[in-house]
Amino acid sequence: MTTGSAKSVNDAVFLQKYKKLNEQQKLAVDTIEGAVLVIAGPGSGKTELLSLRVANILQKGDVYPSNILCLTFTDFAAKNMSDRLSALIGVDAHRVAIHTFHSFALNIKNRFQENFYEAQKMNASDELIQIETLSEILATLPLSDALSKKDATGAYFYLNSIKDRIGKLKKAGITPLEYQKILNTNSVCYKEIEKILIPAFQDRISKSLRDELPKIIAQIDAIKTPSVPVDHSSLFDYKELLMQSLSFAYEKSVEENGTKSLTVWKDEWLKKDSDTKELHLKDAHQLERNISLAQVYKIYQEKMLLAGYVDFDDMIMDLLRVLHSKKGILSQLQEQYQYILVDEFQDTNDAQMRIINLLADNSVNENNPNIMVVGDDDQAVYKFQGAEINNILQFKKQYPKAKIITLSKNYRSTKEIVDFSQIIISQGDVRLTNQVKEIEKKLEAANPNIAEGAIVAHTFDTALHEYAYVATEIKNKIDSGVNPDDIAVIARNHYQLEMVSTYLETENIPIKYEKQRNILNEPQIQQLISLARLVESISSSSTNYQNDLLPIVLSFPFWEIERQTIWQLSIDASKTIKSDKNGRWIDVMLAGENAHLKNIANWLLTLAGEAQTDPLDSMFDKLIGPEEEMDSFSSPFRRFYFSKEKYEQNPRAYLQFLSSLNTFKNTISLYGTRTNSPRLASLVACVDVYQKNNLAITDTSPYLSGTNAVSLLTAHKAKGSEFDTVFVVNCQNDVWAKSQGRDMIAFPKNLPIDPSGDTLDDFLRIFFVALTRAKRHLYVTSYIKEENGKDSLQIPFLEPSIFADFDHKIDAAHQKMELLHTIKTLEKNILPKVGPIATDERPILQPLLDNYIMSVTHLNNFLDVEKGGPHHFFEQNFLRFPQAKSAHTSYGTAMHETMQGIYNYIKSTGKKPSLSKAQEIFKEKLVQQAMSEQDFKNYLEEGNSAWKVYIEKVSDRFDPSHWIETDFRTQSVMIENVQITGKIDKIVPNEQDKVLEVYDFKTGKPQKDWNGKNEIKKIQLHNYKRQLVFYKLLVEGSRDFHKYRVNNGYLEFLNPASDEEMVVLPYVITSEDVERLKKLIQAVYNKIQALDFLDVNKYEPTLEGMLQFEDDLINGVV
Repeated sequence: MTTGSAKSVNDAVFLQKYKKLNEQQKLAVDTIEGAVLVIAGPGSGKTELLSLRVANILQKGDVYPSNILCLTFTDFAAKNMSDRLSALIGVDAHRVAIHTFHSFALNIKNRFQENFYEAQKMNASDELIQIETLSEILATLPLSDALSKKDATGAYFYLNSIKDRIGKLKKAGITPLEYQKILNTNSVCYKEIEKILIPAFQDRISKSLRDELPKIIAQIDAIKTPSVPVDHSSLFDYKELLMQSLSFAYEKSVEENGTKSLTVWKDEWLKKDSDTKELHLKDAHQLERNISLAQVYKIYQEKMLLAGYVDFDDMIMDLLRVLHSKKGILSQLQEQYQYILVDEFQDTNDAQMRIINLLADNSVNENNPNIMVVGDDDQAVYKFQGAEINNILQFKKQYPKAKIITLSKNYRSTKEIVDFSQIIISQGDVRLTNQVKEIEKKLEAANPNIAEGAIVAHTFDTALHEYAYVATEIKNKIDSGVNPDDIAVIARNHYQLEMVSTYLETENIPIKYEKQRNILNEPQIQQLISLARLVESISSSSTNYQNDLLPIVLSFPFWEIERQTIWQLSIDASKTIKSDKNGRWIDVMLAGENAHLKNIANWLLTLAGEAQTDPLDSMFDKLIGPEEEMDSFSSPFRRFYFSKEKYEQNPRAYLQFLSSLNTFKNTISLYGTRTNSPRLASLVACVDVYQKNNLAITDTSPYLSGTNAVSLLTAHKAKGSEFDTVFVVNCQNDVWAKSQGRDMIAFPKNLPIDPSGDTLDDFLRIFFVALTRAKRHLYVTSYIKEENGKDSLQIPFLEPSIFADFDHKIDAAHQKMELLHTIKTLEKNILPKVGPIATDERPILQPLLDNYIMSVTHLNNFLDVEKGGPHHFFEQNFLRFPQAKSAHTSYGTAMHETMQGIYNYIKSTGKKPSLSKAQEIFKEKLVQQAMSEQDFKNYLEEGNSAWKVYIEKVSDRFDPSHWIETDFRTQSVMIENVQITGKIDKIVPNEQDKVLEVYDFKTGKPQKDWNGKNEIKKIQLHNYKRQLVFYKLLVEGSRDFHKYRVNNGYLEFLNPASDEEMVVLPYVITSEDVERLKKLIQAVYNKIQALDFLDVNKYEPTLEGMLQFEDDLINGVV
C-alpha cells in the first residue's frame, strides 16, 4: 500500500476533472499555500473543488494524507467528500482526516484519553435529564432570586429559557466563569454610562437633545471602563458598541432633520422599570437575571459532570479546554495538520471557530497558515446573529494576507432559476457584497447542457387545495416518465411535510421522509407503559389504581382475550369489590375458571414481586416477552407484534415500531442511570416526568415507501442536495417569515450569540436555500385562506411583480377539476393516515444499509451457525431488537471500564494503583451496571478477588505507554468498499520497530490454548482468533496508525485461572488469516447489502459446520 503523497493520486482522473474547472475554481485548487477564503454560491461545484484541492496538495506538497484536516458541517457532507476523494486517490482518501466538528472532538478524545479523564464513561444527556437537573437547581434558589419564579401550575417560569440560554453559551464556547466575568465588566459599564445617558433621555426626545448628543457622546467616550475580559470573536466592548450605535442614530437624525432615529434608538437600548418607573439600560434591567443564570450554569455543569452526562456541545467545550490547557497536545495537532480545509464556514459557531483558530495558530506559519475556508453568507441557516458575515470578516481581519476567491458560476440550475433566486436574495441588507468591496457575488447560470425548465408560481384558495395540486402535479410528472428520485418537496417545517405526505400517499406516490414521531403517542408504546404501571401498582399494593388499570390492560390485543370474557370478568369483579372495598380484579381472575386469565394473573403477581429486586433492563425484557413461546407463561407482547407474519404483512410498520421500541428502551435506560439500581419504578417515573413537562420522546427514523421515491425535506435538511424538480410549499408569511418569541433572559447587546432567525435577511437565506435546490423545474406555491376562514399573507419578498418574467400560467379549469377529484378522494382516505403496504422489502430496509459499518461482533454473529448465523445477526445487530445485558456481560463491562480507569489513574498521577484503589474503581464501575442486588453482591466479590490476584501478581503489566480502549469509529478503515470499525482494549506500541501488539480483555474462564474442550468453546475461540485478525486490519487500515504493523494478538484474561495464574493467550497472525478474513468481510457484506440472510440449518452447529459455512460464503456456493 502506498503511503507517500504524490504517487497516491490518480493523475489521469485528476487532470480530467481539473480541465473542467473554471478559472476561479482552478485558482482555489492551485492556491495550496497560505490562507484562502472561498465564497461559493449554490451549485458552484465546491465539493468537487475541495476534493481536487486535497489531491493537489498531495501531489505538490511533501505531506501524507493524515496531515490534511477537512472539517464539514454534516456526516452527509463528510461522506460525500470522502467518496469523491476516493476516485482521485484511492484508499488514501480514508486517511485524510475528514470530520464533522463532533467526530473530530471524539477522535482527539480517543487519542488523548488521559487528558479527558473527567469525561470518561459519560452518557449523552437528553432533554428530560436537563430539565430535571435544572429543576433541582432552581429549587435551591432563594425566593428573592430572579429565576426562582413559578407559574400558576407550579412550574418554573424561566426553566425552558434557562436551558436554551445555557445551550447558546456552550455553542459560543463561553464557560460559566467567562460569562460571569463578562457580566461583571458590563455591570461597571452600565453604572457609569447611565450617570450620563439617563438624565439626557429621561424625557421625550427633542431636537434640543439631538443638538446636545455630540457632547453627551464625548462624555461617554471619556469614561474609563474595564477592558473586554474574554478574548472572543462575538464579544464587543460595551461602551464602544453603544457609542457607535448612538452616533449612527445621531447622524441619521441630522440627515433626516428629525428625531425619529433617536426614538428608535431609545426604544432599542433603554427601558423603564415597571415598578419604579425609572429609566435604565435594557441590559442593566436584565443584569440580575443574567447573574443568576451564570451561577445556575456553573452549578448545572458541575452536577451534570458529576452525574456523568454530556451533550455534543460539551464535547466541543472539553476539546477547547484541553487545547488551551495542554500546549503539548495543541503543538502535536498543529504539527500534524499542516493543511486545514473548512466547509460551510458561514455556519460554524463560535466554539468551533475557536478550535479552528487554535489549530491554525502555529508560529511557523507567520500568521498565514495553510487554511482554506469555504462558505456563503447567503446560505447561512444555522448561524449566530450577525455572524453569517462576521466569520468571514473576522477571517479577513485575522489573516490579512488571505486570498479571496468568489465562485459565482452556477452549474446546477437553469438561467431562469438562477436569476429568480438572485432577485430574492438581493432583497437582503446584511450581505458580504454590501460590506466588502472586493466581493462581487452576482450568480450566473453556467451549464450550457442543461435542458430548459420552468418556474411555476400559484396561489390557491386554501392549503388543502395547495397540497392536492402538489400531489396531482407530481403524479402527472411520474406518469409521464419522470423518476420520483428527481423530485423533492421542500417545506419550512415538519408539519407541512406531514400534510403533504398524506396527499402523496393517497395518490400512491412513493416517498422518502425522515419523520419525527413522539413515540409516547404510539398505541403499542402506550400499551407497554400501561402494563408497566399495572405491575408497579401491584408491587406497591395500590389496589384502586390496579383495579382501574387491569381492565384497560386486558383489552390490549396481544392477550387475545375475547370481549365477552372481559365483560364477564368485569361483572364478577364488580360484585367482589361491592362486598369488599379492598377486593381486586386480579383475585377474581385467580378464583375464576378461565385458565388464560389465571395464567395472566399469576404472571402479573410474579412480575410484581420481581419488580422490587430485578434491574430495569431485565424487567423490560419480561414485559415484552421472549421470541418463542416458553413452557411457562410469558408475555405475548413480542410474539404478537414481532412475529414473522407481522413482518411479512407490513415490514415498514414492523420496523417503525421496532425503532420506536428501541428509542423507548434507550430513553428509560438512560433515565435509570440516575440511580444506582434502576427498577421498574424508574420506567414509570421517567414517563411521568415526560408527560408532566409536555416533552416528547422523539424517534427520527427514515420512512421509505418505494425504491424510487419523492424526497420530502425541510429547508434546513435540503441543504447540500439537488433535484430536477422542486416544490417549495406553504410560502406564507407566518410559515417562512415568522418571528420567534421574546427572550425572557436576553444576552447583553455586546454578546450577540443568539441564533439568527428574526430578520428579513434570515428569512431570505433559508428561502434562498430552498429555491436553489432546483435544477430545471421550480414550483412556488401558497394559499389565501386559513382553514378557519382567516386571511393568510404570502411572504413579503414574493411580490407579484417578481414573477412577471418567470411565471408559467396554469390551466385554471383543468386545475379545478383535478383538485375536486383529489379532495374527494382525500375525504375518504385522509384519516387515519396509513401509508400503502410495501410489497418490496428493500426500500423499507434500505435506510439501515445506507450507512452500514461492520464490526467484528456483527461479523461473528453472522457466521456463528450455532446461534443461527445470519438470522441472529439480522435480529440482534441489523434490526437491533432491544435486549437486556446479562449479569455476566455487565460484569465484563465493569471489568473493562476498571482497566481503563486504572490506566487513566496511572497517566494522571504517575503511579500504579494500590489494591484498594483498583477495587474502589471496580466498585464504582459495577454500581453503574444494571443488575439485581444478589448479582451485584456476587460479582463484586468475584471482581475484588480477581483484582487482588492481578495487582499482587502482574501489576508490572501496567505501563503508561499502553493505549487503552482505542476507538476506530472515526478512522475510516476500509476493506475494499466495506467500512469497518471497532474498539481495541489494549495496544502495546513498539515505536522503534513501528510494531503494535493488540490485546482483547476477556472475563470468562481462562483458556491456556486454542483447542477448546467442547464445540461451544471451539467456536468461541475461533471467533476470538478472528477478532484479533480483525484488529490487525483496523490498525493497518486506519488513518492515524497505518504506519504500524501488527504481527501478534493476545487474549488477556482478567479473571485468574484455578491455579491463580493470570493467563495471556498469544496468537501469531498469519498472512493467510488476513486474506481469508478480507474475503469473509467482503462476502458477508455483500450478503447484508443484498438482504440475503441465509438459513443455516443445513450446517452442523459445530466448528466444522461454521468453517464450511465460511468456505461456502467465500467461494460463492451460498
